[in-house]
Amino acid sequence: MTPTPCADRCGARRSRGLGLEACEHRRLLAADGRMAVGMNLENVVDWSPAWVFTDAFQASRPWIAQAVDLDTGGLIWDVGESRPLDLDARGNVASLAIWTDGGRRLRHAAGTLMFREIGGAYPAGTYRAEWSGTGTVAFGFDARVAASGRTEAGVNWADLAVTPTAAGILLRIEATDPADPIRDCHVWMPDWQGRRFAGERWQPGAAFSPFHPLFLQLLAPFDVIRFMGMQETNTSEIVTWSDRRTAAAARQGSGPGGSPSEPLVNGLSLELMVQLANDLDADPWFNMPHMADDGFVANFATYVRDHLEPGRKVYVEWANEVWNFGWGFEASLVTGRRGWAARSAWRPTKAVPTSTAATRPTREPSTRRPMTRAWATSIATTFGRSMPPASTCTSISSSRERPVPHPGATSPNCTGWISHWPRPIATGPWWPLPTGRSGIRLPRRLRLRPSVRRWSRSPAARWSRGTRAGVG
Repeated sequence: MTPTPCADRCGARRSRGLGLEACEHRRLLAADGRMAVGMNLENVVDWSPAWVFTDAFQASRPWIAQAVDLDTGGLIWDVGESRPLDLDARGNVASLAIWTDGGRRLRHAAGTLMFREIGGAYPAGTYRAEWSGTGTVAFGFDARVAASGRTEAGVNWADLAVTPTAAGILLRIEATDPADPIRDCHVWMPDWQGRRFAGERWQPGAAFSPFHPLFLQLLAPFDVIRFMGMQETNTSEIVTWSDRRTAAAARQGSGPGGSPSEPLVNGLSLELMVQLANDLDADPWFNMPHMADDGFVANFATYVRDHLEPGRKVYVEWANEVWNFGWGFEASLVTGRRGWAARSAWRPTKAVPTSTAATRPTREPSTRRPMTRAWATSIATTFGRSMPPASTCTSISSSRERPVPHPGATSPNCTGWISHWPRPIATGPWWPLPTGRSGIRLPRRLRLRPSVRRWSRSPAARWSRGTRAGVG
C-alpha cells in the first residue's frame, strides 16, 4: 500500500493558514496484505458481539441453576449458590434434583444464554438446534421453535426462528432422564454465503473449521493472534493438565469467573486455539496460567509442537500483567506473595502504597524459567525457538527500572534483567491521565521516558493494535 503524499492530505488545510505538523509516512500492510501487528482475542462469553463459532452454543453461558415451583410453575432464575447443578465431567447436565424449601416443592432446570445484551447484533434467520438424550428442552427470548423432531439416528432437533434483540437466545433443560441425560447440545447459526453449518460437529482433524467465516475474515490481516482473553489468563484456575478444557467439552467458555455449577475457570481448549492459528496462518501468542505446574506447561508445548502448522513462530508469555495489582489480576497476588516470601533482591525505601503496582516486588522472571525450559525442550526441534516475552508497563518508569531480578542477574536494574531474558518485551502503553489540549502535565514518575518514546515510534516496535501487548 503506497502512502498518500503528505502534501495531498494536508495541503488544503495549510492553504487556509493552519499550521500543521509534518505527516509521517507509515506502511501498515505488507505486500501480501498482512498487517505487521497482532490482535488480542477477547474472552469467549455469551455477551460478546463476536461471532466466534458456527455453533453458537460453544460460546453460551455456563449453566444457570434454576428452580421451578412444581405447584405454581413459577421460576426462580438462579439458585446456584445454594443448589448447584449436577454435571458430568464434560459439563453436560447429568440430572435435575427435586427438593423442598419452606413448604414449596422445587425442581432444578438448567438454563443458558447466547448473544445476550449485545443489542441484537447477531444474524436473524433459522438456527438449527440438536441434542442427544431423553428429556425436555425449551427455547425462548429471541428464539421460537418453528419445527422439531427426531432423526433416524435418535438425535433430537429443532428449527428456531430467531429475531434478534438484546435479550438473546435462551435454551433451558426442563427435564432429563438420568439414565439417558440431555447432552451434546448444539445451536448452529444460519447459512452464510452458501455454506450450511448445521450438523458440523467439530473435533481435531476435521476437514472444516469450527470458526465462523466472518470471524476468520476479520482476523485474516493480522500475523499474530494473542489468546490471553480466550484463555481467561487473569483469573485462570488451571494447575494441572487435567484442569484444562478439552475440545470435547459441552461448551468452549468458562467466563472470567465461572459459575456456581461450573466454578473452574479454564478458558478455551488448546485444540481450538491451535486450529484457529492454523486457519489464519498466524503466529500464536499463548499465556501460561500463573498456577500451572511443569506437567501442564510441558504437555501444552508438546501439543503445539505436534499440531501447529510448520513454519510458525510461537510467542509464550507467563500469565499477564503480573505487575498489575488491580482487581481481577490474580497472578500479581500470587507472585507478590512469592516475592515477599523470598526476600527479593531489592526492597522499597518507603511504605508501599496500596495503589502502586510498580513498587511491589514480584518473582516473575525466576518463576518463568522452568516454563522457558519446557517450551525450549518441546519446541526447538520443530520451530527453531519459542519467543517468551518479558512484560512491563511503560507509563510507570520504576516498573522498568526495578523489576526483581532472577537468580544470576548481574544487576537489579532493567538492563541487567532484560539481558537475561529473550525478546520480545510485552509492554503496556498506559497513559493514566489525559494530555494534550487539556493542559494537564503528568507527574515526572508517570511520564514516558524519552528512550521509550523513541522506541515506540521505531520500526522495531510492532504494536498489537487495540491491546496492551507489543510484538517485536
